[in-house]
Amino acid sequence: MNEIKHSVRLLALALVFALGLPLSAGAQAVDATLTLAKPSPGVSHTVGGLWDSDEPRVALMVSDQARGLSTLETSRVRDAVYYWEVFLLGLQVPYMTVSDSEVAKDLSHKDYDLLIMPSSDALSGRQRKSILRFVDRGGSVIATGSMGRYDERGRDADNSFFAELVGAELVTRIPDQPFGLLHSVDAATPVGQGVPPGFRLNLAAIPQLTAARPVTGMALGTPYSYSGRDDRLMADLTLMMFNRVGDGAVLWTRFGPQDVSRERTHQAAYQRMMANAMAHLTGARSVSVRPWPELARSAVAVAALPTVGMAPLSYMSGWEEFLSLLQTHRVPATFFVTTDEALGFPDLVATMGQLGEVAIAAESDNVLLGQPLEVQAGRIARASGSLGGTQVGLYPPGGYHDGNTLRAAVEGGYNYVLLPNGQSLAPTAVRWWEDVDYRALQASATEQVDLAFLRSRRRQAREPQREAVAPNPAILMPLDPGVTDFVTRFHEVERAGGVYILPFHPESERAGSARTGELREVIGLAQERGTWMATVNEVLRWWTLRNAVSVDVVESEGDRFSIELNNQSREAVSGLTLELSLGDVGFDSLEGDLTGDLVAGDIEGTYLLVLDRVPTGTSRVTLNLF
Repeated sequence: MNEIKHSVRLLALALVFALGLPLSAGAQAVDATLTLAKPSPGVSHTVGGLWDSDEPRVALMVSDQARGLSTLETSRVRDAVYYWEVFLLGLQVPYMTVSDSEVAKDLSHKDYDLLIMPSSDALSGRQRKSILRFVDRGGSVIATGSMGRYDERGRDADNSFFAELVGAELVTRIPDQPFGLLHSVDAATPVGQGVPPGFRLNLAAIPQLTAARPVTGMALGTPYSYSGRDDRLMADLTLMMFNRVGDGAVLWTRFGPQDVSRERTHQAAYQRMMANAMAHLTGARSVSVRPWPELARSAVAVAALPTVGMAPLSYMSGWEEFLSLLQTHRVPATFFVTTDEALGFPDLVATMGQLGEVAIAAESDNVLLGQPLEVQAGRIARASGSLGGTQVGLYPPGGYHDGNTLRAAVEGGYNYVLLPNGQSLAPTAVRWWEDVDYRALQASATEQVDLAFLRSRRRQAREPQREAVAPNPAILMPLDPGVTDFVTRFHEVERAGGVYILPFHPESERAGSARTGELREVIGLAQERGTWMATVNEVLRWWTLRNAVSVDVVESEGDRFSIELNNQSREAVSGLTLELSLGDVGFDSLEGDLTGDLVAGDIEGTYLLVLDRVPTGTSRVTLNLF
């Protein structure tokens, strides 16, 4: 009977895809850019066992107990199950549905490698024992909801089952988030490969919100409130956990798939996480490209910023100590200079260029937000002209910007725009043309000369009309808002595996200030922990080169593990690091087109392969295992 139900479900879902019928409100088709074996260009898994259609190795629990809970909406349970069915079908992974009674029996790891529990709030005592035996003997679990918070009749249960399986304390008294919340994804975790470091999933409001406080398990990210008001209260909590139990492992998320924003980047990030989890939990061998060069866990870029409205002469107040600190510790920085400062302190600007890179911030007392395109472009052009030479980055004064700011930066040839509150802790491409103000020009008299010059340049460069092509996106670099102390934020970004673009305002910091002391401590920590320290443009350049390299596992039989790399950029990449998940094996030797060093990884069963040089085109490296 169960096989008949399974066949009917697959047929119904196949018709949905074939006929183009709308999916349920809680379900989203698999993103076209990912597969189970290759969730992203920089990740490759060996997952052939999950595609064995004769004997499905995945069990999907459909719980009538969860549907009967008065604290849960029936639609939430239904949508969570349906989403997983759509997801598994899209990944072409065969599965069998299992009922409450089947899970209560002695569920065997010999029958299934993975048990997926889309809504695990209500579990009987027999189910708890069965699941614990299943995991202890080598099976793995993906579970969502407040796992085991209630028994099969909806009564409160103790949290010992959750603690044993997840390796965390279930926290039930946390601030309610009626409008939803954000949740970051850490890169150096079993689910983070291919997801931008620190990416913040946008989650809908979750009824009866609970969280986990890690004890022995691994937190996979951090929750954040929309307003930031409750961030300190949730700093030691998480809605995502990974834990090893006996010979098996468990992935738990408090939110279900129906809670994730339907916006494509969020759906793709969540689906990559789940694809990674399925591969990791079922013992697949994997390779992924690490975010930063060599063995660096994160990156730091110091950004010297002007404060909106500050008088140019006050810019010198904290400058001497700041420059001395950079010179003493040989730390590069990016200096965002305004028009008045460039004209008033040419020698200082020259010193900046020797210590790092010089970028522009237009006019500190005139924000760009809300101005027509040509006004913004004119102000940016004046700032650039006052500096001379070529600047690669733009910081809109105070971070205030709109679509016209991004368009002006792209058309002005700038590599990036520095902005606070990015979607992740990595460079991000945005479609600026979706947020452009097309109002008529309203320029002041003093700006007319510059605008006339810009128009003449455009007329000279005008070419015959061609077919319409998509404009170049703007690249946003994630400036930290600077609301917490530098040291705390350094540790948070390191845990997420992202880039910390540290905002420092020299004109606001007197000699010996607390912020200057925090900066000195961060520099010491970064150098001690092997953090990559670079200018903002160097970070962007590395990220661009790193994203041009794709990886594929081409051989994983017996004692050989071969990886093919394709570098699609125009130059070789040095210091690229691959993370290898190989399980319980040893390493004997390395052969092939590439050379490098292999060291133990951060997670049990992983290795880090630091490649000396990856040339353009295709190359291969093979690890001999034992």
